[in-house]
Amino acid sequence: GRYWLVFDRGVEAFPVPRDGGYQTSPGVLSLMLRYQSPEGWTTYSPQLTIDFQASPRYRWERRGPVP
Repeated sequence: GRYWLVFDRGVEAFPVPRDGGYQTSPGVLSLMLRYQSPEGWTTYSPQLTIDFQASPRYRWERRGPVP
């Protein structure tokens, strides 16, 4: 699948690698993550607010249904 960082509720979006990162220097960043599956469906994370003053690194994972 493919991933994007989505800013301003869709005004801007940037593709990112699955295991990549994004470097920025604001104190607080608000964004959503978009995932488009190889099958064609798309999903979005909730709006995430990241406080880089509290922690310099964050990790987010989408968890699917448990079989």
